[in-house]
Amino acid sequence: MSKAGRRTARGIVAVVALGALIEILALAAGVYGYAGGWAVWWLPPWWVLSFWGLLGAGIGLPPAALRPRPWRSAACGALLGPLVFAALVRLGLARFLAAPEAGLALVGVLW
Repeated sequence: MSKAGRRTARGIVAVVALGALIEILALAAGVYGYAGGWAVWWLPPWWVLSFWGLLGAGIGLPPAALRPRPWRSAACGALLGPLVFAALVRLGLARFLAAPEAGLALVGVLW
């Protein structure tokens, strides 16, 4: 594997590890939960961790419109993160255990 490939792989692993920690803390705090009878309630499902891996893979490749202005990237995450999570709730893949507004606000801050 090339040097750039190793660096990318390390970045993906680091983002997945950070994402797992964030998810574990949010699940343990009772902000939200995932459906499907997951065997260990405080661990996020594999598909959630795969989203974190996709984020890690693309972290160095922001679209050209976002690259020169990091605040735009942060604003997109703060807006789109809650929208995606709200879609997961509507699909029945996730549920809010606390007030939905608080859960969406937390997701916006995290993303």
